[in-house]
Order: sequence, then C-alpha cells, then structure tokens
Amino acid sequence: MRLHATLAVACSLLAAAARGDEPRPLRFEPHVIQGFDGTRRQAELGLLRVPARHAQPAASSIELAVLRLGSTATAPRDPIVFLMGGPGIPASVMAQVPVYAQLFERLRGVADVVLLDQRGTGLSRPALECPPREQPLGAGAYLSHGALLAEMRAELKECAAAWRAKGVDAAAYTSLENAADVTALREALGARHVNLLAFSYGTEVALNVIREHGDGVARAALAGVRGPDQLLKLPSVYDLKLRRISRLASASPALRGALEGGNDLASRVERVLKAAATPFSATVADQRTQQAVELRIGREGLQMLLTQSLDSARFPALVVSLDMGDTRVLSRVLEPLFNGLGRGGSNLMARAVNCTTGASPARAARAAAESRWALLGLPFDDLMVSSAYCRAIGPDPAPDSQIWRPFASDVPTLFVSGSLDSQTPPSQAEEVRYGFANGVHLVVENARHETLPLAAVQDAIVDFFEGKDVSGRRLAAEPMAFLSVEDAANQPCGPRGC
Repeated sequence: MRLHATLAVACSLLAAAARGDEPRPLRFEPHVIQGFDGTRRQAELGLLRVPARHAQPAASSIELAVLRLGSTATAPRDPIVFLMGGPGIPASVMAQVPVYAQLFERLRGVADVVLLDQRGTGLSRPALECPPREQPLGAGAYLSHGALLAEMRAELKECAAAWRAKGVDAAAYTSLENAADVTALREALGARHVNLLAFSYGTEVALNVIREHGDGVARAALAGVRGPDQLLKLPSVYDLKLRRISRLASASPALRGALEGGNDLASRVERVLKAAATPFSATVADQRTQQAVELRIGREGLQMLLTQSLDSARFPALVVSLDMGDTRVLSRVLEPLFNGLGRGGSNLMARAVNCTTGASPARAARAAAESRWALLGLPFDDLMVSSAYCRAIGPDPAPDSQIWRPFASDVPTLFVSGSLDSQTPPSQAEEVRYGFANGVHLVVENARHETLPLAAVQDAIVDFFEGKDVSGRRLAAEPMAFLSVEDAANQPCGPRGC
C-alpha cells in the first residue's frame, strides 16, 4: 500500500473516532432481490458511510449501498466484491438480471458475494441521477459532432448545477475515490483480503484498488478491461472491427447476394459516408409527443451511428440499404437512440468519473491522429471527456496523472476479453496483463463487450476464484446472426436500442 493511501486510511479512522460515529461494523438488514424474471432471492443490504474525499475524512460524507449474498460454502474463501461498469450502472440492479444472478449464485458456492453500488449510483446516497430533459432533442442533433455535443453539454450543465445547489461536489466522484471506497468496504467487512470481480469501467476501479491497496486483494477477475490511460477510444480499433464484421457479413445467409466478398461492406461504408456530404433524412416517432420527426444525419452523425451500431445484427443491412438509397433501416436504428437521448436523465457520477479520469496528452494525440484517416472517424465517446464538454460540470477537473501510468502487480488476475470488443479490445487487456506476473488472459472468440453472461466465462471465473488453473482454455460465443435488409427494416428494436 502506498504511503499516502495508508495515511489517508489512518486519518479517516482517527477523525471518525474523534466524532464518535466511526469506525463501526457494517450492519446488514434482510433484503429481497426481485429478479426481472420474477424470481425472489434472499440477501442482506447495508449502508456504509465513507468520506466524500478520503483525504479529508472530517469533511462531508456519503453512504454506499452494499448488497451481500451469503456464501453456501462450508469454508468460504475471501469475499468476492463485484464492481459494475458504465460508469453509473448500479451493481444492485445487475442482481436482478437473470444471467448475472446465475453467476452470483454460482459464486456463492465459493464465498460471500458483495455487490457495491459505487458512490453516486443505485441505492447509494446521494444517487446523482440527472433530471429528464425539458426540451426534446433537436432534429439536427445528428448533423455533426458539434450539434450533438451541444445538446449533451446543455443537459450536463443543468444537471451539475442542480446537484451543486444541493451541496454535491462532483469532483469527488473519481476512480481513485471509488478505489478507496472498496478498501473502506473491506475494512468494514472485517476481511483481511477480498477478491474482485469487475466489468468494463469497474475494471478501472479494480485496477486502482490493486495499484493503491493491493495488499488487501487476494485475486481479481476483470472482464472488458479499461486500464491505465485507456479511457479514450482509438479510431483504429473501430476500423479494424469494421473489417472483421465485413468478412463475417459476407458469409451470412441473410445477406447472400447483397455483398460481394469480404471487403464489400467496408467499401459500402466508404461510399455511404461520401454520400452523407448531403445529409440523409430519416423519420422517427417521438415517444413524448407521438409525432413523427424528420431527422437530418450528416457525415459525422452517420459515423457516430455506425460506430454505435457495430455490435448490432442490423449493421450490415443498415449499410447495404443506405448504399441503395433506402433509409428504412436507418429510421429503425435511429428511433430508440433519438428517444433515449431525448429523455435525458443520465447520471452525473458517470460524467464526473470520466472527466476526472481524463487522458494523457499522448493518448489524446494518438486518437486525434488516427481520426484523420480512420473511416469511422473519432468516436463520439472521446468528445464526452473533452474539456469543452467537461467544463459543463464546473471548473476543469484535474486528473491525477498517476492513474495513467502502467504498473506491476503480483495479484493473481484473470483478464477476459471478447475478440470482437471494440469498446475494450483484447489489446488493452494484454497491455495491462504485461505488468501482472500472475496474470492470465482469456479471449472469447465471437464475443463482444459483455462476456460475463456466457456460461463458459462463468465456468472459468468460478474455477479461478476456487484457485484452479484456467490458463489455456479456449472460449467461444455463438456467432452473431445478421439480419436481412427486410428483417432489419421491419423487426422492432428493444427499448435500449437495436
């Protein structure tokens, strides 16, 4: 443990003792988890009070919600703490999702499973949810990066101001503070060590726990790795994925006759983007007003949409149809995105965490350089951590440059990546794993970003936490079944997208 981390914990305990309200054990009450499939599971729910800033323990505090699923093992191992991604998605909500509930149930056979709602999320208090948008999304929001960023910035500014008026310091919502929360949780549980299970953004928190408080971590399983200085997404990764999807789509029965060879889809993307110099028009239904809205989509807007749709079974049909001048699939894909953004109501914690993580000048320069030649351009997510956007929270956050630096660790760690994951590609996990003397990296063929629901991945994680050797396992997901143009145009999308 680093000296400053040790001093922070010691100061926290001394100040709490002086106030007479800490330290005290984390007390749990019975709690029922109502699954989305109707199942009911018994659990325990507790609230852990921690400093808003661990370096200032005598100042304001917040409460973290902790959901515990008791172990069924006769000799439980160290508790398994689950850190969800997003950022901004509560771990407690994942306990309601059947495939995640299945994983947690299996892990109970190894140890207590502890789901932490990170500060600002879920059942933790305060939960920094943003209010719904008052104004609908503009019809020109997808014309350019600037148009959509202006919409998002206005929403963020309003949300940040509302929470600032309630005394919330958004700059205290950082990955380093989240990592210190995990150590505070371990101490409150009375555990000398914990195991960490993390997904996506949760892996950034887990890696900061290992960096700053690694002597309290027994093992870690990290799926969809976001490591030091990996917040900004690289345009080259999306272009490489486009080439892979192009080859897969050319062999799809649903697109037989529509594509000619493994590079045809990528070539059509290039043609469609050139055609977008004159914006496309697409009609969607506004769920608020039940009225039809005609949206205009420019080149940058189309790049954003294509990047967001790379994991969709509709992606090849979207490209093929646009190349033929048919916008039916475009309208189908745009509608849930338009309505989702139009509702607003994101989470301020998610924005603050990303803005305070930031990116090194070297990473930012690389992303900018790649965007000048990459077919899909700069990922819009990168603009959501730019100074132009983050200033809407308040004064420019000052990222701690230490979190950008690679580091080494002896903590036994399992890294899991999807071979088709463009959000956290396997190369990122491999870059981090290089510094882990006891690291194992499993790449799941055909898998995208979310791998934890896969049975073979759950098998590997359970075995890993039981202390078994999982190196050398070959894991694969079922290949995606692409839709034909007609099916893509006519089949409804889910509420979260296509």
